[in-house]
Amino acid sequence: MLTSARFTNAESIKLAAWLKALGSFDLVLEATASYEWFVKLVEPLAGRVLLAHPRKMRIIAESTRKSDKVDARVLAEFLALDMIPPAHRPTPRQRAHRKLVRRRVYVRARQTSINAG
Repeated sequence: MLTSARFTNAESIKLAAWLKALGSFDLVLEATASYEWFVKLVEPLAGRVLLAHPRKMRIIAESTRKSDKVDARVLAEFLALDMIPPAHRPTPRQRAHRKLVRRRVYVRARQTSINAG
């Protein structure tokens, strides 16, 4: 069964309650820069959470009718057909390491710009 609802990022409690009411479900979302908070929210509630590789979902990438609603329906249909091309999800340790490296790069760039000025 396909079901949908619309929530803002600030309505995470409402979203979690809606998902709990569904009972058992599988969920798919495109792997983007900001997916992690959402996966952390829904992972304990879902039977499985799949990250779809954005470049391998050509039907979405090359669509002329680009909208979140259309993209979500395509992802749901591919999930039902078990045809989601998976994206790599770094481990928590890898994510923490990446965050640390990004911070270091930022600090070094700021330090260099201050010293150069």
